Amino acid sequence: AMEEYLEALFFLRFFQGRTLDLHNDDFYTVTLDGEQVRLSLGDEEIFGGLSDMTGEIGRQMQMWIQEGNYAEAIRGNRAIAEAVEFLNLSTAGGQLRRKVDQANGNLSRSDGRLTDLKIRGLI
Repeated sequence: AMEEYLEALFFLRFFQGRTLDLHNDDFYTVTLDGEQVRLSLGDEEIFGGLSDMTGEIGRQMQMWIQEGNYAEAIRGNRAIAEAVEFLNLSTAGGQLRRKVDQANGNLSRSDGRLTDLKIRGLI
């Protein structure tokens, strides 16, 4: 559940144009039974949320391309590339390689979408 929560949070931050702060975001503090509680996040949740976010941005890129909003598609590609760069540099000793590979696949598809637009002279 935490991985899905983080995926939604990271995707929201992307749409808001906000920089991700993986440790100090205000969404990491919740109120339970009237008490402020800080969520504990492990590498698995962070990697999963970031990796899944790259897939959501890729799907959003496809919608932007269909609408002709190429500037947003390019911004989406950059966000995916930044997330992949972070994941590639922080593989937690290789234990979370599956999530890194998933994000790299999303980047490859994203790059392919932009390459297609370039070939067609649209960007």
